[in-house]
Amino acid sequence: MQPTLFKTQVSCLRRKFFPAVLCYTNIGLLCKGDGAMQIAIVDDRADDRAELSVCLENYMKKHQLDYTLTEFEDGENFLKAAAQVNFQLVFMDIYMENMDGIETSRRLRRKSKLCKIVFLTITEDYARLGYSLSASYYLLKPLSSHQADFEEAMELCQLKSPHEVMTLSVMADRQTLKLPTDKILYIDHQNRVTRIHTAERVIPVSGGFQEVTAALQKDKRFLACYRGILINMDHISHVDSQTFRLINGEELPISLRNRKQLREVYRQYVFSGMEGIV
Repeated sequence: MQPTLFKTQVSCLRRKFFPAVLCYTNIGLLCKGDGAMQIAIVDDRADDRAELSVCLENYMKKHQLDYTLTEFEDGENFLKAAAQVNFQLVFMDIYMENMDGIETSRRLRRKSKLCKIVFLTITEDYARLGYSLSASYYLLKPLSSHQADFEEAMELCQLKSPHEVMTLSVMADRQTLKLPTDKILYIDHQNRVTRIHTAERVIPVSGGFQEVTAALQKDKRFLACYRGILINMDHISHVDSQTFRLINGEELPISLRNRKQLREVYRQYVFSGMEGIV
């Protein structure tokens, strides 16, 4: 079937139909940069998808962000697409036939640790499971009754154009390096050496721990989980009573004195104030 073109005053909407997949591409929404963020909605209810797509369009237009939105009616087809497309944000309905949103998210996490997942549901029953899957937020339906929560979820996801990546400038081997902050797993200080850990390498840098991490102190992604350790919470895959486990399998200690508070900060970061989650 040939794509059907729709034109409005603010954008050109290209719509494609596939079995169990609906693809909408917003073009020229006052975009920043040359790239478009890849966003997916996985929900078997057409009216819920439509409501969410309108909320997204309004938000992205307001913040001048360009994006591509792809809609899926089931988890199976979404996962097939996710094997080819690097989705940065996924709105995942929990209650779906065949493969539910929890199982779909588990399989997505095997491929992508950094994709933001926002769960959609009519109840908070699955909140604990969402926490274990490093969900960014938990939205209750209908969105028309929770518009403020939608706005908060979008802010928590820290959406940026792919070309708007924050960097940290450091000195290493007498050269200035600009490291994308989203690539930093954690920063530590051992044997009088401050080191930046990424998935690819460990970088010894010049300067003390406080000096190197000063620029990240106001970045809500980063948490001082232990003396001399600053962790990027976007890369945490699991938390237990004593450690944060990272996506690369490393485990970092949680300060005994502030353990309860630090776990709560992470919980708040993941679910932004939702109650009843441990």
